[in-house]
Amino acid sequence: PGAGSEGGACCVLRLARWAERHGLPAPQPAEEHVAFLEREHARYAHKLLRAWRRLSDASRGRAASPTAAQQQPGALAALPPLSADERECAERLWRVVGGALPRAEDLKAPPLLERVIDALHGTAASEPPAVSTQGAEMPRVGPNII
Repeated sequence: PGAGSEGGACCVLRLARWAERHGLPAPQPAEEHVAFLEREHARYAHKLLRAWRRLSDASRGRAASPTAAQQQPGALAALPPLSADERECAERLWRVVGGALPRAEDLKAPPLLERVIDALHGTAASEPPAVSTQGAEMPRVGPNII
């Protein structure tokens, strides 16, 4: 996975952080746009982490929650399916959060949020974001929801 999305776009949050760290002009999106993107990254990360925990618990034969405990035997198929990219991203996120499911609000805290964004995009903050070149195929960036 790279830093671009399947459509050739780059996450403006990640691009701004990378540019600032390298002394380059950074994009200046409106505050409300930044707030929206941060919330969406945190929301999606929490969704992936919940799915990852449920899948992990189900593979160990444990119910992850009262809802899962009430499901029929063999309910693993009823859990949200994760693509290979989503599984890889969820594993990275799980390591970032220390192997425990944080509260959704905690994912929005600035120190953790930066690491969450990097994990969602499958890159370290020091790596440059992918830049679209005409005719070149952009690498995927984890799940293409953000």
